[in-house]
Amino acid sequence: MSYKVFIGYAGEDDSFAQYIHDSLGRIAQIQPYKAEIYLEYGEDFKQRIQSELQESHSMIVLLTENGKSSQWVNQEIGFAFALKRRPSPYAGLPHIIPISQKQVELKGLITKDSIDILFIDNFQDFTYIVASLIFTLRRYIPRGLEEGILRVRIACSNCLDEHGLPFEYEAPVLSAETISRAIAQEPKPLLGYTCPRCRNENVIDARTFLPAKRRIE
Repeated sequence: MSYKVFIGYAGEDDSFAQYIHDSLGRIAQIQPYKAEIYLEYGEDFKQRIQSELQESHSMIVLLTENGKSSQWVNQEIGFAFALKRRPSPYAGLPHIIPISQKQVELKGLITKDSIDILFIDNFQDFTYIVASLIFTLRRYIPRGLEEGILRVRIACSNCLDEHGLPFEYEAPVLSAETISRAIAQEPKPLLGYTCPRCRNENVIDARTFLPAKRRIE
């Protein structure tokens, strides 16, 4: 199963968009799209954006001050809402998940009351935003909450052999409430993975699935 996610953002927010892309990219069932990564020389930018949105199950849009002022971001939102009116089996797609700041004034198709909106201000750092984002996406993946996302891509840090964790979590799934209440002193929730080839222990952050340095105690 391939669940496609389009990431809409302004150029000034590239590092945050890249962080989201890299985190989602480790989940085998999710295929994230970030334009600057995949656009080839001479390719029609507008056509590629429209094509990617048409094939996406969800759209993550960074509505920071930069994103709100970006013509491209606003046009992508408008096109995504137009796609949501398509007949079955595409009805309601893509699911639009905005990430914003409380001080940003939102008007038009997306407001502060929009379903699934995540406010950066509610989280202590990007890792918890991404964890909440993954939790939100799971609600739209068929049987995502019941069965979980079953495979996480792992490349051994020692021998670079690629495998996948058979299950998304070996620890309790972090709920949105738990994530939002998390405090700075809380230990990072980690997952351990022993490479079957070289027996090296790999450690990843259970919130983002990105590599972590601290070993599980």
